[in-house]
Amino acid sequence: MEFVPRLEHAKKICRLLGSVNKLENLATETILNNLATLTQQQGVKSIQKILSPPLRENVLQELLATRRPGQSKSIEEFNCMKQSVLVLINTRTKKLDLDLLMSFFPESNSKNEFYEVLMMISIAAPNVQHLKMNIKDLQDCFACNIIKSACIRYLSSLKELKILEIVGDSSHSVDYALLCRELRNLRVLSANYFDGRSMSEEEIRKSFGNLKLLEYGCMTISKVRQIGNVLPDLHIVRNFRGLNGITLEKFIANKKFLERRNFPHFNNCLSNLYAYAGVRSKNPFSETYFRK
Repeated sequence: MEFVPRLEHAKKICRLLGSVNKLENLATETILNNLATLTQQQGVKSIQKILSPPLRENVLQELLATRRPGQSKSIEEFNCMKQSVLVLINTRTKKLDLDLLMSFFPESNSKNEFYEVLMMISIAAPNVQHLKMNIKDLQDCFACNIIKSACIRYLSSLKELKILEIVGDSSHSVDYALLCRELRNLRVLSANYFDGRSMSEEEIRKSFGNLKLLEYGCMTISKVRQIGNVLPDLHIVRNFRGLNGITLEKFIANKKFLERRNFPHFNNCLSNLYAYAGVRSKNPFSETYFRK
């Protein structure tokens, strides 16, 4: 029987793969625990030459997933974290959490540091697809026209950027319309607070016309109605990620994701939202249209 030898061979391969994964995990953990010392001893360029881009990416994501700032923040701790991130980012980096990085900064105004980090990302990690940041850092940068222009330039240089996730609470919004106009490849904008100012139909189309999903935490019904009526194919959803565990990455990865009919909770949320807002928009799970 040829089946038995093949089965044994498959088992050996699985054991080998398991060993490889264990070695990769061990290497990631060892580098992560000694990264600051290695960088100080070997230098940034030396570390980047020694570690392959995939390994640096594994260490980076583990760093961002496991490190949190201490109760008493210090500039030394922030600089160490920032240096580690900048050493690790590379062309393999697809997702980056700047909100976590900047949470290590001990002072109130971080615009200069945030500006520098954005600049380095635009150079070293040009293939980032998902960028997460805090609205406070954006507000600090947008308060100065020169820094605002530079930040938008750095963000627009990220040609693969599809998801911009802006977290944090604020009573004032930033100019999301301007951001979306400049980031022509953006497909998902996620933010907590949107201002209620009126926009012309042309401004809405130019600003949000490239988006597939607009996720919000707080937006006036009139704003939902206004954008939804101009862009009926744009999915405007409150707290999208809370629905059936759907991630923003999954939304981007599968173009037909929202055409599936096996997410009744998501279907009901969209139906209720559009009906309540009076948006004349097609429900992606049915042929129902809601009247104004």
